[in-house]
Amino acid sequence: MRCEKVLITGATGLLGSAVVEAFRMRGCSEIIGRGRHELDITDEEQVRDFIDGFRPDLIVNCAAYTRVDDCETGEAYAHRVNGDGAGYVARAARACNAELIHVSTDYVFNGHANAPIREDSPPGLPEHLSAYGRSKLRGEQCVREAHPDAVVIRTAWLFGREGTSFPKAILNRAREGLPLRVVNDQVGSPTYAKDLADAIWELAQYRAKGTYHFTNRGSCTWHDLAGEVLRHAGIIANIEAVTSEELGRPARRPKYSVLDMSRFITETGSTPRPWQDALEEFLRT
Repeated sequence: MRCEKVLITGATGLLGSAVVEAFRMRGCSEIIGRGRHELDITDEEQVRDFIDGFRPDLIVNCAAYTRVDDCETGEAYAHRVNGDGAGYVARAARACNAELIHVSTDYVFNGHANAPIREDSPPGLPEHLSAYGRSKLRGEQCVREAHPDAVVIRTAWLFGREGTSFPKAILNRAREGLPLRVVNDQVGSPTYAKDLADAIWELAQYRAKGTYHFTNRGSCTWHDLAGEVLRHAGIIANIEAVTSEELGRPARRPKYSVLDMSRFITETGSTPRPWQDALEEFLRT
């Protein structure tokens, strides 16, 4: 892909900020990062005018509404951002001949798999997904319809320096002496935003098209992840293992959503590092 002029939407968020940093470190001549208050992807006219004026070579769409539980009562808004908004970005990108990388999620799967999920595996039926999962699935569909050559990269269990994330929440609660109750029946792969940003850069270099999966290597439960966070932080605290039903969160979470990364590894020649190594670096910083 051409990467001299790059637009990154959702640039102030957990992933978007990491993508901006990754591209700047690699010497792109002109990078514009826009947060929600600077570029509202639900406003089709604003999106079209901005992209037509900047004429980027590449757009990385990190903009999303990711408050999973809030999506259950705000599904219409989730669809405007994660569905319609993604489509507006894709349509404007194709109109100005820009490449597009769109970020999606493991929540498009129903969680019934028992082996790592391939890129061509069918997504879950809408009624078996959370509202967030439905909105992100619709976003994938809108992107592919508007920009058939776009890259859709699915990821999972994201954490990073900016914004909120599970490791930060666990650390904060442990340091405040609050009780820790963490589910032990959901299995997935943690992903460091910095590593995902680097993967997005690599896909941009390999003229990629279609759907890819990227997480850090390996899998665990949320309870396992919480224990590793406290171990690296040198904090001794009891973590109560509970089921998803006992925790009672509003949104349905996939019980198993480990993503198969064979296509990414084969085409880029890069193998993601283990999630434990990524977590250790994150906690050091």
